[in-house]
Amino acid sequence: MVERDEGAEDVVRLLFPVAPEPAGKKGRLRVAIYARFSSERQHERSIERQVELCLALIERLGLVLVATYEDRGKSGRTMAGRHELHRALADAKSGLFDILMVEDVDRLARRQSDAHLIKERLVH
Repeated sequence: MVERDEGAEDVVRLLFPVAPEPAGKKGRLRVAIYARFSSERQHERSIERQVELCLALIERLGLVLVATYEDRGKSGRTMAGRHELHRALADAKSGLFDILMVEDVDRLARRQSDAHLIKERLVH
């Protein structure tokens, strides 16, 4: 599902469903946020902005935030060394959240093959 929030600088948020049905209390979907910045071209502040944008959308949609994962100064070119991403994938597998929200798909992966692998690990 792709959600466009016109009030937040027209930034697209991608919602990656993890569970087929909501498992949160009262049927509300449980959401985790993943944010990453690369020291190559971004300022550390960008990670806070990513989280702020996702939080605004979570609130607007009436979802429940259960976790935030942040990889600071890590490239999206590889999954290696991205400890928070691996923790998010493990938590998804254990059923901690229903949706992983990112500010943009390139926060998860730069390479299509990595993005596909992450998606597969989230939904299975």
